[in-house]
Amino acid sequence: MRAVIVVTTIASLSAMATPACKDKAPPEVVVSKVEAGSDGLPPDFPPSVPAYPGAKDVVAPKTLGPQGGPVWNVSFSTTDNPDAVLSYYAANLHGFRGAGENLPSGERVSLWESQQYSVSLRAIPGGTPDAQVAGTAVTVTVSRR
Repeated sequence: MRAVIVVTTIASLSAMATPACKDKAPPEVVVSKVEAGSDGLPPDFPPSVPAYPGAKDVVAPKTLGPQGGPVWNVSFSTTDNPDAVLSYYAANLHGFRGAGENLPSGERVSLWESQQYSVSLRAIPGGTPDAQVAGTAVTVTVSRR
């Protein structure tokens, strides 16, 4: 089964950051639909970054980064703990170098890089940020280098 993800891209943000922005037109907003695979990821998501097995409530908007390249922000929840999520990505991000950091709150943060992509992971224990679901809330951000 395929789902439809709505992707919103905002262009010309640099024009809004200048003092003369009051004379500029508002940024262009482009909304497009892309078909998502059964893992919830868009078809152009980098294949070198695996989907997390059993991820629930996957949301994967794609935006443009500061250099104009694509940035995917994947959010999902899992019943696994943050250490299991970090271990999965450490074992399955082939060709990436990186390190993880354990924070006193139990949150896990890691950064990895390959020749093509930068990946950051944030795994927060206790479920979704509003604590409605037990488990771990995860955000994986992938950007082209």
